[in-house]
Amino acid sequence: MKTALTLTIVGAAGRMGRKLLELIAEYPDLTVVSLWESNGHRLLGQVEPSTGLVYAGNWSGITGDVVIDFTNRDGLLALLGDAPEAGYALVSGSTGLSEADLQRLADLSVKVPVFHASNMSIGLHVLHQLVREAVTQVGPDWDVELVEMHHRRKVDAPSGTALSLAQTASAAAGGLQQVHGRSGEVGSRKPAELGVLALRGGDVVGEHELILAGPGEILRLKHSALSRTVFAAGALEAARWVSRQQPGLYSMSHMMSDRQADTQ
Repeated sequence: MKTALTLTIVGAAGRMGRKLLELIAEYPDLTVVSLWESNGHRLLGQVEPSTGLVYAGNWSGITGDVVIDFTNRDGLLALLGDAPEAGYALVSGSTGLSEADLQRLADLSVKVPVFHASNMSIGLHVLHQLVREAVTQVGPDWDVELVEMHHRRKVDAPSGTALSLAQTASAAAGGLQQVHGRSGEVGSRKPAELGVLALRGGDVVGEHELILAGPGEILRLKHSALSRTVFAAGALEAARWVSRQQPGLYSMSHMMSDRQADTQ
């Protein structure tokens, strides 16, 4: 009898991959059966000590119920190009995706369950709800700005999470134009602008703050991730959840709504 959900970790040698391997040890119902890294990675062919598994660069012989991807756009596209499409559910936290990339995920979801989220944090999911409610409540007389900060090694800016929050705020406001930083004589702020500013430095895991500036008052909604553990835990919960779903494209909203229904 099958006793554990089997996982393949894509980008297993990266920061999130290592955090997943560390956390999975605390989940008796989950087990890692294969590790994937990009072609040319220095660890390909070597054994990962905690699992005894070899880092692989192709899909030959890989098995598992769910593939968890925490790489980047290039890593995800390589995964979509190489991975067998039948029999594997996919959980991806990769960001920096184009509309065409998202369409490829949607195409895959016709055949298998696909879970994609720019941020796997439960707190960040709640922040989206608060942003939607706040922007709707304050109305058009309030200006909307967004600031995010990440560690110095992050390669994309603004973060995928920031762009997702900006989309949530824009939709709640009836449509806003994103302005990514300001410099020089740009003129006075336009009512339909949504300023997005990306900060980089140190080892900050991730901070996102939405600022609503109205007549005589300011409202700030902020989320701070103190450890990558929150993202890893969210991804493992997503793996459990998506393994039970029919083919389709899913997000944090789907999983959280399902979880809330179970508790009522």
